[in-house]
Amino acid sequence: MRDRNFLERYLPTNFEYDNYKITINVSIHNTEKVHTVFTNGDTTKNGNNSFLISYPENFNSSSLYFHIGPKKMFKVLKTKYKSIKV
Repeated sequence: MRDRNFLERYLPTNFEYDNYKITINVSIHNTEKVHTVFTNGDTTKNGNNSFLISYPENFNSSSLYFHIGPKKMFKVLKTKYKSIKV
C-alpha cells in the first residue's frame, strides 16, 4: 500500500450523484502489526486485520470516510456530546 491513495480508485464509480449501498471487505496480509480502522460505516471485525465495512444506500463516493493504520500509530480520545433537545 502506498500512502494517500484515494478510495474512489477502488470503488465501482466516483460520480458524485451515484448513491448505493456498499460493503467493503478489508484484509491486511504479510504483517504482524495489529491494525485499526476509522470509518463512518458499520464495522465488523472478522479476525486479525480483517474487517467488513458497510455503508448505507444514501452514501456517495464523497460520503465515505475510511482510514486504516497500525493500532499503535494513533492515540484515540473518545467523548460523548450531549445535544440540546428542541
